[in-house]
Amino acid sequence: MLTSINRRLFVSILFGLTVFTAGAQTTVINDPFTDGQLQGGSDANGVEWLAANSATVAVVDDTAGLGTGNAMEFISTGGFSRVTTEFPTTVTLAKTGDRMTVSLKVRMTRFSAANSSGFRIGLHNHNGSKVTAANVSQSWATLTDPWGGYFFRAGVGNQEGMQIYLETPNQGDGALGGGGDVLLGGGTSWALTTVGNHTIKMEVERLSNGQHRLRYTVDGTILQEESTAIIGGAQTSFTNLSLGSGSPEIDLRVDEVW
Repeated sequence: MLTSINRRLFVSILFGLTVFTAGAQTTVINDPFTDGQLQGGSDANGVEWLAANSATVAVVDDTAGLGTGNAMEFISTGGFSRVTTEFPTTVTLAKTGDRMTVSLKVRMTRFSAANSSGFRIGLHNHNGSKVTAANVSQSWATLTDPWGGYFFRAGVGNQEGMQIYLETPNQGDGALGGGGDVLLGGGTSWALTTVGNHTIKMEVERLSNGQHRLRYTVDGTILQEESTAIIGGAQTSFTNLSLGSGSPEIDLRVDEVW
């Protein structure tokens, strides 16, 4: 049920940001990568994906894998690899019932070691410290230290895990993990493996007390649900979606948003 404004942020290589306002639906982003480009290209309302920290990204035909045509391939050649995209407009959860959902279809093709926090996905506000094509080769930790938001982390291989963190700005670390993060809680442990495709959803909903309900779902099953009321400090607006790894190397194919 939608109350006031319901904002859905659809993410992956069919990437979209759709805003629902007073019964109207507006698609802000829809990037199917049919043009084969990660930056620029001919796809209407496309976004720019930037890889950092020993990561590379490319558009590949994954019809034989995810089965949806083009997908983004994320290759990690070192630990704590990252890829991020900035939305063309800031998404704000201003009223009770405003909700944003990230949904993506993913499969892992390789990992260097099992790890209980090896897969990560987050929503952040860059707070003026943007990652761009001109500076992405610089230190991720330095560039994204001012970022605030939330990130989820799960296991890879045979090491399961499930945790949600509040990421507070200017703690001397980078987005998607570091010493300044505040644990909101642990859920039902789960791990991404090289067997099968999975649909992952991350939901942020504004509650009547101004805090957020955070929910992480895999293949239709809610694995974790927390409220920021347990610590306060809800993030009101968001500018970036980021994916990445923990200490192991992981290679991913990502596609299909709905």
